[in-house]
Amino acid sequence: MNSIRRASRDSWLAGVLSGFANQWGWSRFWVRVVFMCAMLVEPVSLTLGYLILAVLMPSENQQSHYRHR
Repeated sequence: MNSIRRASRDSWLAGVLSGFANQWGWSRFWVRVVFMCAMLVEPVSLTLGYLILAVLMPSENQQSHYRHR
């Protein structure tokens, strides 16, 4: 099972949105556009959520702590 990871390349800030786009095969451009439009409606909770994910999500180049069998 693959986990969502922050993108270390093609990222603007912390790579959270690129990580979601890469995981589900979505366009990074459209994920960013939808996020920015949503920021116009609910900026505080989305900013807080983004920051929390930026801290908690592992990056692409970080080793997983779980062993795959």
